[in-house]
Amino acid sequence: MRRARPAAGRKRADLSLQVGARRFAILDMDSRGCVIDGRVSAVLRGHAAIFEGDRQVAQCMIVADAADGGEPVSYTHLRAHET
Repeated sequence: MRRARPAAGRKRADLSLQVGARRFAILDMDSRGCVIDGRVSAVLRGHAAIFEGDRQVAQCMIVADAADGGEPVSYTHLRAHET
């Protein structure tokens, strides 16, 4: 997951989480999971891919930690590997 983190000075908006055909901007991410905007996402779970721009940098299984009506949603990477 280290490669999925942006270099210093790069915007987090460069990172996105793709579930099926939908992509969501990642607001924050660490080795255990990521946070996306709860206003634009449903509660997601299952297979997901992490992209930096158009390049896929990781695949993972996700499950929502918390969803609170419009607040950012935290997702835990249950299993992840770099591509």
